[in-house]
Amino acid sequence: MNAGNATSDTGMKTLLSWAVLLAASLVLFTPSRAQAQVEVSFDYFYDALSPYGTWVEVEGYGPCWSPDNVDADWAPYTEGEWVYTDAGWTWQGDDVFSPITDHYGRWIMAGSQGWCWVPGYDWAPAWVSWRDGDDYVGWAPLPPEVGWDPEVGVGPWVDEAYGIGPSFYVFCHHRDFGERHLRTVLMARSWNTTILVLTRNITHHAFNPSRRLIVAGGLDYERAKRFASSPIASFHLELRNDYDFRGQRFHSLLPGGLVIGNSLVVVAPVILPMQNGHTVRPATHKVIAHAQINHGWVGKGASGNLDFVRRKISTEAQGRTPASDPVRPLARNTQPLIPQTTSGPIPFQPQSTTGTPTRAQDLEQEIIKARLQEAEAIARNQAAQAQQQREMALRQQDTQATPGRQQVGDAQEEQERIIRRQGAELMARRQAEQQSQSQRDMQIELRRREQAQTEAQQRAALEASRERARHLDFQHPVTPAVQSGTIKSREEEERNKKKK
Repeated sequence: MNAGNATSDTGMKTLLSWAVLLAASLVLFTPSRAQAQVEVSFDYFYDALSPYGTWVEVEGYGPCWSPDNVDADWAPYTEGEWVYTDAGWTWQGDDVFSPITDHYGRWIMAGSQGWCWVPGYDWAPAWVSWRDGDDYVGWAPLPPEVGWDPEVGVGPWVDEAYGIGPSFYVFCHHRDFGERHLRTVLMARSWNTTILVLTRNITHHAFNPSRRLIVAGGLDYERAKRFASSPIASFHLELRNDYDFRGQRFHSLLPGGLVIGNSLVVVAPVILPMQNGHTVRPATHKVIAHAQINHGWVGKGASGNLDFVRRKISTEAQGRTPASDPVRPLARNTQPLIPQTTSGPIPFQPQSTTGTPTRAQDLEQEIIKARLQEAEAIARNQAAQAQQQREMALRQQDTQATPGRQQVGDAQEEQERIIRRQGAELMARRQAEQQSQSQRDMQIELRRREQAQTEAQQRAALEASRERARHLDFQHPVTPAVQSGTIKSREEEERNKKKK
């Protein structure tokens, strides 16, 4: 026991030391706020994503990135949840690369390579197309053909205009839309064709000139909140592009965003395009020439009557195109209403932040506090796990110290199992005998009833014969003359016999 206590003390000191070191490193490496937005080259994308996937050259699209270590059913915008902000529906992804690939750029399916991310340079809460119906809601990653023009936006014509098919979409019930891990409640893709024709496109991505950001509209928040069985969090979006984080990976700085009060703080650097001469074209591991690019009309989810699906998409577009029906920018000074609720999952919540959102000059300190609290929580969890492991080890030692008692208990348990088995067998035999006797009694009673029925039928037939005989005697009575003639004939026959 003394050795166990010594081990416990050592483990606790180790955990506390780790927590202090982590907290210190978080303080030291928290980036300082610059006075203006920070611009970084495309090299940052390349360096940040390389550990998690493969860079390939896709003909017609240039350098693209394909994620490693994802299963065959993985798709963009499936590992995570949706939260609502004053910039629309914002994707909070669980993938380590989500802060880049789910907010910049577009996606394609490149033949056997699978999902490939095509770099883009405009940050958005999510680059998806939305569909809604009576029972289901769905979304699909946008292909790179869907560009961004603040004067045009992205509207409900996007499926028809850019050929987005059913296999790009994922669907879930309205009641499941608020789940923290949406992939666990998504419908099987074999239903995509059927569900798509039961929904309509509601995409509405517009530019907000007052805040100079993209508002990712679509599904009505009140409708989503009314039908969802889990609460859907809503926040004010605090988009930060003034961090000088060069030399770090921003996607590990604020994974999934940081909640401070009623604000969701998201780091979104300004990326300089390759063609502007700010970067060297990245090296790629292989070249995919003549790739069969798929926008949702091949693979899982693209089955059944696809011609009918195309007609449905074309009909619902009603001839609208980006040119004829653009999504105009919001009016200046437009402030979308955000419900004052922060219910739902949040990464971590600083205890000292209440009331109005903390502004830019205090965000660094709040981030430090939040990271310190996160480090302390991790240390506490690891200390609890270590305590559980020690208790388990003590129980195992106690079990090994008393093998005889354990053997006696096993023998008693085995004897009880034998007695229970014998009792069950005896009860089964009794039930079988009772059932057999019941069958015999039923057979005897059946034979008795059949015999009684036969006797009754015989008595009825005899009585009917007698009745017919009496009826015949009444209709043809025997007269005295006939009767005397008959007697005489008999006497003559007897005399003749005697003579012979």
